[in-house]
Amino acid sequence: MSIEEITAQCNFFKLCCNHSWHIQACDATSGAGLFDGLEWLSHQLMAAV
Repeated sequence: MSIEEITAQCNFFKLCCNHSWHIQACDATSGAGLFDGLEWLSHQLMAAV
């Protein structure tokens, strides 16, 4: 599924309108994209402190 399809199917724009959220493509076997997602999360947490 594409990021757009996941966003639409899960209705994130309506459910998470008051929160920051991010969908990161990743591959569990190679780890591709995992660092990018964790980096985004880290930046969000640092901004909240």
